[in-house]
Amino acid sequence: MKKFLLFSLLVILSSLNLYAQNSPKREFRGAWIATYTNIDWPNKTQTPQQQRDAFIVIANHHQQTGMNALFIQVRSQADAMYESAIEPWSADLTGTQGLPPNPFWDPMKFMVDESHKRGMEFHAWINPYRAVGNTANLPNFSPTHVAKQHPEWMLTVGTLQILNPGLAAVRDYVTSVIVDILKRYDVDGIHFDDYFYPSGTINDNDAFNADPRGFTVRADWRRDNIDLLIKRVYDSVKSIKPWVKFGVSPSGIYRNSTDPNIGSATSGLEHYTTYYADTKKWLQQGWVDYMCPQLYWYIGQPNADYKLLVPWWNNIANGRHIYIGMAGYKVADPAQGAAWALASQIPDQVRMNRSYPNVFGQAIYNTTSVRSNKLGFRDSLRLNFYSTPALLPTMAWRDSIAPQPPANLTVTKLENNSVVLNWFKPPATEDELDKAKRFVIYRSQSPVTDLSNANNILAITPNDTTAYTDTTIAADVNYYYTVTSLDRFQNESLAANTFELLPLTLLEFTANKTSEVNVKVQWSTAREDRVKHYEIERSLDAGNFLIVGKIVARNSNRTEHYSFTDITSGITGTLYYRLKMVDKDGQFSYSQMKTINKQQNDEMVKVFPTVLRRGQALQLQVVTAGNNRMTYALFDHLGRELSNGVIPNTGTSNTRLINTRNFSAGIYFIQILQANKKQSIQLVIQ
Repeated sequence: MKKFLLFSLLVILSSLNLYAQNSPKREFRGAWIATYTNIDWPNKTQTPQQQRDAFIVIANHHQQTGMNALFIQVRSQADAMYESAIEPWSADLTGTQGLPPNPFWDPMKFMVDESHKRGMEFHAWINPYRAVGNTANLPNFSPTHVAKQHPEWMLTVGTLQILNPGLAAVRDYVTSVIVDILKRYDVDGIHFDDYFYPSGTINDNDAFNADPRGFTVRADWRRDNIDLLIKRVYDSVKSIKPWVKFGVSPSGIYRNSTDPNIGSATSGLEHYTTYYADTKKWLQQGWVDYMCPQLYWYIGQPNADYKLLVPWWNNIANGRHIYIGMAGYKVADPAQGAAWALASQIPDQVRMNRSYPNVFGQAIYNTTSVRSNKLGFRDSLRLNFYSTPALLPTMAWRDSIAPQPPANLTVTKLENNSVVLNWFKPPATEDELDKAKRFVIYRSQSPVTDLSNANNILAITPNDTTAYTDTTIAADVNYYYTVTSLDRFQNESLAANTFELLPLTLLEFTANKTSEVNVKVQWSTAREDRVKHYEIERSLDAGNFLIVGKIVARNSNRTEHYSFTDITSGITGTLYYRLKMVDKDGQFSYSQMKTINKQQNDEMVKVFPTVLRRGQALQLQVVTAGNNRMTYALFDHLGRELSNGVIPNTGTSNTRLINTRNFSAGIYFIQILQANKKQSIQLVIQ
């Protein structure tokens, strides 16, 4: 008995160890937002503003859960949840098919933008063939709807009408809808669901007889009809926008068979024979980027066992991605049985997904189930499985070239105990696939950051910003930061320079005018350690900074106060100041910029060139002639006057040359005076 108990314990521990993985660095974390009959969104009785507000609540909720991709239904029955010249407005938006929203707005444009603001991909979810969900509603459809414009294209099965897949005109029509979306919206993916041929008796004799294409078996011909559209859509996507993905979410069982080369060890509805969708072929031919089978069953379910279906789909991936569709809507539903009453069901399924190499993530159906958080399954995702940010999986068959890394990373610790990171974008490129679209911020307590460890990912920016604020630092912890670039397919660049957080806290930094020519810069610090010195920098354009002062750090444990007075004789306009803090290892960080406004210039002369080589002649050209004497004075960056003179004012074509061969490289200022007018111009001598 003891031996048996020990053996059982080992089995349990081994099983737990199998599924106790750390969060992966890359994972598809999706959710479906269904609009058909207002399942998830929108509420057709609401105003456009209320609908927008409701979508933002949903988007925020998914972002907070940790989702990085959304499948949003924009075409459910040959209608449009967006402005379309091809198909009518959806009744699920306005209550009446063909009626535009009032006040007008474009939901798809809005949803794409809001998804991207939150760092989530937007996949336009399209039902390719469903035209009329219930023929009883057809009299209320818009006169422009395809079912009324082309009744000869319709196949009717029970109360459902679909576009006949056997017609070339239908394939042209569906493709035109998708091409229109691709050309007008910044979508990240085109997503088909499981509606192909419907189950039931199908009368497509006319289409088969008119265009059999050499097929004698009707089922093979029907599958080929679907194949033709799938391949054409994939080719169109790659041709029009090579960075957009194409995927399909079929029902969960391909075929039932004890032979894994044919199908899975199940006995449920087969989409190969019922819906005529040969998904295995699409993966083999490379006509999709991902497959998201709807495995809406529980672990151990008779006839359709989740734990048997996941490895089967993993094994037929053929180099493409498999994302598992999971049944959030069944959680805690009494009609679904005892297994769905277990709080561990969804967590165990996620663990299982992560144990297979070709399963790159999962998507939850539907949004309402995620928001309801039954049995805490959403909290399990948010607090456990999705607690660290995840990059999306790469698709090397589409693009494998990484963008250039960001440059000149700097880190500044502010008085509120937050840290500001700033960096430069990589050089611009015309190739959309090579552009840096987002950035990954890493933080670790080691000088060598392990970029493969998801726990070192602090954040993934939602766009191509060049700044990030870390508000989660702990006191007296030495952090190291670095940043990488991501392109459209989330290929990741090499890391920028690693930046160590300086051993000090900047409590305050100010800049104030104390006279017409003096600006007093002051700052306070705490916990200085190994700080070498501070450099005070000034700029006239917030981009090119000049060092105007340097003060040695005192390195004490008490609060220290510093000040520096900058003499700005001959300088007018807006002045920008920042503090550069340098440690004894040469690492440095910057404060936030402060601005000072001085009297604006009255343009009396033009000076050119303003950037010149040492010894190059400087030319002054009068812009506004007058009767009063015009003088100039040349100052160095410390405000010391180096030369002066009179500018003869005999007309606007008059010029005067000043030779710079006796000046060293640096920044200079020319001040022009005439009566009560004053003009200052910055020069750079290289």
